[in-house]
This record gives sequence, structure tokens and C-alpha cells, in this order.
Amino acid sequence: MSALSTFFESHFLNASALWWLAALSPLIIILYFLKLKREELTVSSTLLWLQSIQDLRVNAPFQRLRRNILLLLQLLILLIVVLALSRPLMNLEEKDGRKIIVLIDASASMSATDVSGSRLEEAKKGAIDLVENMLKGDQMSVVLFAAQASVLSPFTSDKPKLTSLIQGLKIQETETQLQEALTIAFSLARARAESESSAEIHLFSDGRFSDTAKFSSQDVEVKFHSIGKSSRNVGLVALDVGYATGPSAATEIFFSIENFDVVDAEAEVEFHFNDQLIGAKRIQLDPALRYSGLAPTTGNQEGILEIKITGEDALNVDNTGYAVVRRPPVTKVLLVGKGDFFMKQSLDVAGAEITKLPPSGFTPSMTEKYDIVVFDSWAPTDAGNGSFIFHNCHPSLNDIEIKGEAEAPVLLDWDSTHPLMRFVSLGEVFVLKLPIVKPPKWMKVLAETSEGPMILCSEQEGFRSLYLPFNVSNSSNFSGQGTFPIFILNTIRWLPATEMHRSRQFLTGQSLMLNSRGKDQVRVKSPDGKKHDITAESGRFLFPHTTQTGIYEFEADGGNTQQFAVNLLSPSESKIVPQSEFKIQGADVQAEQRVTKSNREIWHWLAYAAFFMLLFEWYVYNTKVYI
Repeated sequence: MSALSTFFESHFLNASALWWLAALSPLIIILYFLKLKREELTVSSTLLWLQSIQDLRVNAPFQRLRRNILLLLQLLILLIVVLALSRPLMNLEEKDGRKIIVLIDASASMSATDVSGSRLEEAKKGAIDLVENMLKGDQMSVVLFAAQASVLSPFTSDKPKLTSLIQGLKIQETETQLQEALTIAFSLARARAESESSAEIHLFSDGRFSDTAKFSSQDVEVKFHSIGKSSRNVGLVALDVGYATGPSAATEIFFSIENFDVVDAEAEVEFHFNDQLIGAKRIQLDPALRYSGLAPTTGNQEGILEIKITGEDALNVDNTGYAVVRRPPVTKVLLVGKGDFFMKQSLDVAGAEITKLPPSGFTPSMTEKYDIVVFDSWAPTDAGNGSFIFHNCHPSLNDIEIKGEAEAPVLLDWDSTHPLMRFVSLGEVFVLKLPIVKPPKWMKVLAETSEGPMILCSEQEGFRSLYLPFNVSNSSNFSGQGTFPIFILNTIRWLPATEMHRSRQFLTGQSLMLNSRGKDQVRVKSPDGKKHDITAESGRFLFPHTTQTGIYEFEADGGNTQQFAVNLLSPSESKIVPQSEFKIQGADVQAEQRVTKSNREIWHWLAYAAFFMLLFEWYVYNTKVYI
């Protein structure tokens, strides 16, 4: 029975329609057994009624069925029609038993409407064509990817299940990360390497990847199905909120708009504050030109600013940006240890509320009550969970090695692109004594000397830390430089506990994090109105499902609500011109125009045959030809 079921599944897209043949064929045959109802009349002789008597015999019930060409034609027409409805397939390839891995891009750029419906809808059609082309023994696995990749279906030959799964895919308004998707795909392919089945990967995307594949194709066939036609788009690529220090902190909202088309464009930009129009601008943009400016000021008012680019282009998700304007709360800092004078002064300038504590009074549970904990010249064996600055001391981690101390190392380079190093120059900085640190791989080096790292940072499980292994005052002139207060201010803004309170700005795909402050549970309301209950873990609330642009609300007990803005702001997604190839470790993978069909549907030929057979049956009926 399973072999018969497999046969029908591999040769018919709608095999259930064949049941109509069993249901309708007996009805047609029964019609030929029906007795005609006749009016009874008395006549003197049946001599002149011999033909009528023969007709009576023909229409008598339960007689032996005579050969009748009309009956045969009608049964044949029924057979052809039912076969057409079952959508039979003609296999054009003899190979079978393939393992097909389908990667479908659901990132923001795939919502572009330059093709029928959207690019994602076009990709879904192509993937469903692959499902319909599956041969006997073929199995398919579906992987959806955007900012992250996930396996939606393990290998299966269940065509209706695969079709339903693909049809239900939705856009995630995030950037595209190809590396993780290909890693999963090649892992699936390797898992089938022991069998004799061949594996092939089908990638449906517009090629707008924010990363690149950094490994070889590993002898697995990769087919790239490029989706999209147009490059016409003007999008919002930057949006930031800044506050001046002091009790009457004014608000400045910076934004950037870019024209990604190859021709000039005009953008009408509207500014709404708390749903009220407060300004508008008309901007002329040359091709590939970025315009930057300030939104109309809101003074000291608090609320939601919405920036809208009106007009029509192929991508809508980057036409709107949101900013939560809230006066930032005072940053609470716990300073444990000696308390370096210059560091304390810089924290004061940044507007932090500092609590000093000797090392003997510190316990790990204290970290939940503060936004930042500074360990100065002393570090505990257990720091707890929080955002930390380790100054002139070392975190108690097994994978950090201290290999002595270097005298007057030469500063080689620093990472000016990192948020901690924004507007920070180390060109005049020197270090007299620097511990030689061999950091773990998960730590990021921000400044490098000839003897090893000088400034490091880390981000793990939602917590960020700054690591300064040297003394910024006694062993260096760093604390005396004009950029040191800027460095401390960047640190206060970057560490997650304060970053949430200050900027309230996030990108799609980033996790929203909030200090629990003693609460066990909060409810998160996403832009589509759905609500999610989340529980505190390690002193933090973590919400990773930011796949939509808009305003997210954290609702805690007692009616306390905090709002956070999530925007796309991705030039790589807004530049929607489709790619005709992508590289896997130097090898070009060319785009295919359409899915190559190994199965051909022949229902339309059967429909033509049924039509001509019907004409022939009509001809036979009218000429009364019998056998």
C-alpha cells in the first residue's frame, strides 16, 4: 500500500481527484439501465408497432448491457477529465533520490514590490515549483533566513506539507545574514553524504547580503535563483537621538536619507510628533547621494517622533523611522575599590550618580541595582551579572592569561569604528607599564600595542564589559587627554543597562534588553499588537523577536511602561538592485532565470483531448451510428 501511495504522490499532484472516476463511472452506466416511462394505450394490432416493441426491450431494466459506442465515449471522456483534474506529471529525468535543500530569503529587501506580489512571493512560487518537480525518492528540507537562519522542515517527501509550509512564510524586516544559512545547508548536505543520494542547494534571494560566504561549496551543487528587477528606492538609513547634559536636556534628532536608484529622485519627508504633523521637507537626491539633516526640534517634550518618506518606490519598509524621545534617567554607577580620580571626574561630567564602596562590602547581588559596576584595582572572584568596567585589574576568568608586564609598549592601532571609540583619538596616548594579556577569542581588542592588547571589550549573553588592564592615570597619560571624558561617555552609552535608557533606539534583529530591577515578569507589546510575556533571567529581561519595525512596549506591573523604537536603517537592504551572482570563497555562483522543471504537467493536453472527444461523441450521437 505504501508503494502504491508513493507512486501516486510522485506522479500526480492531486491524486485524490482520481476518486471521482470511481464515483461517476457507475452513474453513467446506470443511466443506460434506466427504463423510460411510457403512457399505456390500447391498440388493435402490434404489426405497425414492431419498432416501439424493440425500443421497449432496449429500455427494459436489468437486461444484458449491449455494446454502445456512446457509452464507451462518455466513459473515456470521464476518464480523461478526471486524469486532467488529478494533474499527472511526466518525468523528464531518470535520476531520483535527491536531497534538495531550499534556502529562502525573507529579509526586508524581499518585501520589494518590483515583481508580482513581492520578491518573497516570487521566491515562494519558485520553491513550490521545486516541490512539484520532486521525483520518486526525492526529499526536501526548507531553511528560512534573514538576520538568523532556521530549519523549518527536516528532509521529507510530503509534498502537501512542504507546499503549505512555503506558502505560509512571512517577511522579517531585518538584514540578511547568508553565512549562517549556508552553514546549515552544508551541514544538512553532509549529513546525507553517507547515502548514495546526491544533494543540491537552491538559494532563493535577491542577493542583498550584509555578509559574504567564507567557505568553499564542499562539492555540493549550489543553484542561485535571483529575485527582483528594479533598483528604484529612496530609504531612511540613519536615525539617532541626542541629548545635551543638564537638567533641561534639549533633544536633537539626526536622520539620513539615501537615493539608491541610478537616476535623480525627489523625496517628500514628513515629521510627526505624537501623531501630529510638525514639519515637512522636499529633498532632491542625485543617484547614490545621501542627505543628512536634523528633524524639527521637540524642545523638552517627550513622545514618539515618526519620520515618513512619502511617494512610491519599490520598498516601503525603509520609508518610515521611529524615535522614542525620553529624557534619559541618571546612570547609577557603583565604584568598587580605590576610585581613580580622573575616572570619577569623567563619570561626574557624564552625569552619572556614583556610589563608592570598599571591596570588602561588595556582593554579587548588588549588580542588579546599578547600571554599571566599576572595579578599580580590585576584581572579585564572582562579579555576578551586569555591565562592568575592569580598571587596572583582571576579570576572574579561566581563559584569560596574564604573562607578565611590558615596559613602554608602542601603540600600534585602535578600532575607530566601534561605538566605544567614537570621536576618540589615541594618537598622543602612551603607556609606561602594561600587563601582557592573552584574551579569549570572544573578547574584542579595541586598541593594540606592540606587546599585546591595551583596551578590550566583551559582549556575552546580553551583558557588556570594558576591560582596561592598565592604570589610566599612574601608568599612562590616557586620563589626561581630552578624549578620555568622551571615551567614558561612550562607555556609559554603550553598556546595555544604560544604552536602553538613553537611546531607546535599536535595529531590527537586535535583542531588546532591560534590567529586571527586582521584577520577575514583564509583557512586551510588539508593533503588530501581539503581546509576549517574558521572565527575567540573570537580572535581565531579554526579547529577541524584533522582526518588525515600529514601537515596542515593555509593560511591567503597576502600569509602568517603557517604549523602544526599532528601525531597519540598513543601506545593504535599501539598495534593492538584484544581484546576478554571489561568491563562495572566490567561486562565482551564477543566477538562474527560472526553476528547471524535471516534471512536466500534462493536464492541459488531456483537457484538449477531452474537448475533441466530446465533439466526436456529439457527432456520433447526431448521426446515430451504433455497433
